[in-house]
Formats: sequence, structure tokens, C-alpha cells
Amino acid sequence: MKRAATPPPVAQPWVDLMPVRELRRRASMRVLRIWIRVAVAVIVLMAAAVGAAYFFRVSSEMELSRENAHTTLLMTQIGTLSEVSEVLSARAELEQLRASATSNNLDFSELLGALAAELPEGTAITGIEFVPGGVPAGDDARAEIGLAGLLRIESAVPGDVVQIVRGIRDIDWISVVDVTAVESPGAAYEYAVYFAADQTRYSGEGSR
Repeated sequence: MKRAATPPPVAQPWVDLMPVRELRRRASMRVLRIWIRVAVAVIVLMAAAVGAAYFFRVSSEMELSRENAHTTLLMTQIGTLSEVSEVLSARAELEQLRASATSNNLDFSELLGALAAELPEGTAITGIEFVPGGVPAGDDARAEIGLAGLLRIESAVPGDVVQIVRGIRDIDWISVVDVTAVESPGAAYEYAVYFAADQTRYSGEGSR
């Protein structure tokens, strides 16, 4: 005797019996979790941005401090160089003033010896007046008057005046010679001889 075929089991239909209120609550929770994640991400990004800005600010301030220190050092060095420059400028000005003041210096002993060497025997210089000329202004020292003077020369011979004038005139740096007065206070004669010399007699100390 055959058994009757057993029919296959039929799946029971699934019915969601969860209340609508619970479904809405769960949906709200999912949305809330999404917003929380977004908020956390935004906070992290803002914190990172603030940290980066702070880092750059600190780095900039440190760099600015280094540059300020370097600038201060340079200004100090420039100030030192400025003081040195002022000293050098003052020194150059003083040297220029010294050169100008001594450019017409004369070696009177040497000049007087050169004049006396041209006088005839038996004469003597009893007085002398020198007036230095101006500061050299041109390239030709022989063209400028560098000295004017008056010699008082005593001689026992009246004719010596001619030799005196010729002797002084033969000196190459003498430009003018003239006898301005002749006196005879006693047995001797005294001649007042005016002369002018060019600027080659300057000692040249101002150019050293």
C-alpha cells in the first residue's frame, strides 16, 4: 500500500510587526550618527587648520626675530662704519687744511744763506724782513711771487752796491731786485735792498 505524497512546506510570509514609532526612532538615530560623524570630521579639520596656522605663526615670529636681530647687527655695524667714516673725513679735512696752511712755508735759514753767499766780501747783512707770498695756485712756480723781502746790507765800499744787486739778481729764483735806500751812518754804508722771489723757494711741506 502506497503512502500519500507529503506536500512541500510553504514559507510563511514575513510580517514586520515593529511599530512605526520605533522605525522612525531608528531612522532618526541613523541620521544623528551621520551628523555626529560629520561634526567630528569638521572639528578635526578645524583643529588641524588651527594647529597649522599656529605653527606657521610661530615659525614666522621666529624668522622675524632672527631678521630683526640681523638687522640690528647690521645697523650697529653701519653705525660703527659711519663713525669711522666721519673720523676719516675729519682727518682728510684736517690734512687738507694743514696742506693749505703750510703750502707756502719757507726755509728762511737756507734762503738767507743763499742770499749771503752772493754778496761781495766785506759786506754783511744787518737786518732782514720777509713776507711770504700766497698759496700756490698754478702749475708754474716760477711765474708766481712766493716771497718779498727787504735786506739791510752794510759795506765799507760805496761801489759794493752794484755787485750786491748783480749778485742777488743772478740767483735763478730771484725775479726783482732794487735798492730803495742808501744810508751812511758812519764810516760804513748801509743799503736797503728790496727783492722778490718766485714760489720755487717754498719748502713744499704742505704737499707731503
